[in-house]
Amino acid sequence: MGYFPRSKIQKAIDAALSDDRLEEYTAGDVEHAWQNMDRCLARMDDDEPIFVLRAQDKTAVRAIRFWLDRLNDQGVALTPDHKDEVYAVIDQFESWQEAHPDRVKMPD
Repeated sequence: MGYFPRSKIQKAIDAALSDDRLEEYTAGDVEHAWQNMDRCLARMDDDEPIFVLRAQDKTAVRAIRFWLDRLNDQGVALTPDHKDEVYAVIDQFESWQEAHPDRVKMPD
């Protein structure tokens, strides 16, 4: 593990999009994912570390909900659009996990 500059993250995303599993997603799914990732990457500094949760991680949904709860505890109010996006990710993770129970696992 270590620091990955934005350029390496972009290369990893490009590689993931060429994966055989991509056929499970529609063009709209991919476009939406790119828009979300572009917004996030555009705001980060080249030397800023990031942390990624994947739907295959059995604990990912719980971690996202925990993050939302901590924001709420601290009085941080997400914009309605941001909150909708977070809940959409939770829905997508849960749907993917239900569709692929054989690929859901505890993180390595």
